[in-house]
Amino acid sequence: MFLTKITRTLLLVAALFVLVGAAQPAIAAPSPAPAATADFSIAANPTSVTIKRGQTALYNIHVQGVNGFNGSVNFTVKNVSNHDFGFFTNVPVVGTGDATLHIHSAGHQSPIGTAHVIVTGTSGSLSHSITVLYTVSF
Repeated sequence: MFLTKITRTLLLVAALFVLVGAAQPAIAAPSPAPAATADFSIAANPTSVTIKRGQTALYNIHVQGVNGFNGSVNFTVKNVSNHDFGFFTNVPVVGTGDATLHIHSAGHQSPIGTAHVIVTGTSGSLSHSITVLYTVSF
């Protein structure tokens, strides 16, 4: 009978250890925060310019690097009206900085009206576009 009490006591103690151990919540290591992706944004100032035939519209194109971006940004321009042309100075922009977009009206050959010009900044696989307006008047 004495061994039976000891055996029952040992089994009870063993069961308590199992229950207490099972009741402990599992503690997981915290997940690391996702790495922020380096990128950039672009903005124009002004966003709309009115010029006469033969004049040049100027836009400041600001590049803002985010999350440690320090890449080299080059630009293209699309949708400039027939006979007019656009080009950039102060390029490439590295990290954060400013480029200048020049859109030149070709004089009497420039069509009167407003063009929606797309400016695209590219750095490696990153690419962002904005739209600026230029209006040619008499």
